[in-house]
Amino acid sequence: MKNKKCLLCFISALLCCFSAVCTESEEPAAKKNLLLAGSEVLMCNGLLFSFNRFVMRAEYAEVTGDTIYTNLSNPWVWDQDSFIVNQLGHPYQGSFYFASGRANGFSFTESLVGNVLGSVTWEYFCENERPSINDLICTTFGGAAVGEMFHRLYVEASVVKSPLAFIISPVDALTRLITGQNVVRQTDDGITGFSHYIATGPVFSKVSFSNDERRSDTSFFPVSFGIGLDLVYGNPFTCAVRTPYSNFEFDFRLQGVKDFYSISIFSEGLLGRFGKVYGKSSKTMFGAVMNFDVVCSNIFNFDANTLGFTCKSEIELPHNAVIKTGTSLSWLAFGGSDYYDLYRGKIRLPDDGVERRLYDYGTGVHCKSRFSISQPLFGTFSMKWLGAGFFTISDAVPEKGSSGSAFLSFLEVSYEHYIRKPHAIGASASWYCKNGFYSRSEANNNTHNFLSVSLYGKRILK
Repeated sequence: MKNKKCLLCFISALLCCFSAVCTESEEPAAKKNLLLAGSEVLMCNGLLFSFNRFVMRAEYAEVTGDTIYTNLSNPWVWDQDSFIVNQLGHPYQGSFYFASGRANGFSFTESLVGNVLGSVTWEYFCENERPSINDLICTTFGGAAVGEMFHRLYVEASVVKSPLAFIISPVDALTRLITGQNVVRQTDDGITGFSHYIATGPVFSKVSFSNDERRSDTSFFPVSFGIGLDLVYGNPFTCAVRTPYSNFEFDFRLQGVKDFYSISIFSEGLLGRFGKVYGKSSKTMFGAVMNFDVVCSNIFNFDANTLGFTCKSEIELPHNAVIKTGTSLSWLAFGGSDYYDLYRGKIRLPDDGVERRLYDYGTGVHCKSRFSISQPLFGTFSMKWLGAGFFTISDAVPEKGSSGSAFLSFLEVSYEHYIRKPHAIGASASWYCKNGFYSRSEANNNTHNFLSVSLYGKRILK
């Protein structure tokens, strides 16, 4: 009962926040099709269930009348799935539900109902495992963030008739095929910044324990390879005042080498703008934002779903120099972070082969800050920082895990310069630090440092 109340409070707070900020009156109206939207949500579940059951032959997809009755007659739980499935897979699954609403003329807030419908029917009818609280939260919250970004990028790709449109949002593409309707383009600026790059460099990781240095764990990879893209949609100073995601930033990275991999997404979407201040050579805006940040790797994992406020500014200096800053302070509504002793096998678990969750769920505070200064002759220097105070949800502590708190920081410093437009070269250093404080652990507190240094080549298209 306590878990159900916690879940209902979360969803209610989420919907209230969206409703208060997002009137969405500035977006072109499209004809709503409730029947098709609902059918597409259920179709997504049917296709994924069929793949799991008949192609993958997954044990959890062996659904019967008895398993459905068990799901319907028992309380929801915190499930034990892997980090990448829960914190990345479910938001992506939720983006399909969300696109079903957006493609059929429903607003950002209205499309959240599709996420809830899709997640609830999936938990009850498409798995033989007990319905999961964390899956519902991640599918609804993360699915909305990912789904809205992909929906808008699909529209942009469709306008220029790019073959990537279907890959970006298959549900959007299917809806257009079924209805024969033309894509309704938003009245905003579209993609205002886009670049992609390749990188290489060393990676270093070390975990130390406060009362047992002998347990320190160090990894070093002399070379790793990475690809990524940075995308900015819309302009925070001129975008629609109350249309969610008329401005957003999306940063995707894939990095790896033998015995190491990392997938990361950092995003921030503007939910609404409260005001702006223009000076002689500067401009500043204030607004509400939604963040979806996730890092999945075999060295550390972290994700954050947040709601908060932002302030962004742009200052023009002599000689065509420009300074850009941005700071957001948010409520970390729901997130995940490794419980190190479990994740690295420092605590041996009984019953090999039994699924165990190796990370904590928590809530707390979240802050992002960005600074860059650019000048055509001297290039661009930039800094990005993310900080999070993470407090474990006691009811969600995994077996053999521990409640507690953690303070996490991501810092990236980079410099780049055009060699010949649109190509640039640069160097960057990324540092991650987590200080964990736990109430039940052999070594109690630990500190994890991760450092990645890269040389990269970039193609800047916008």
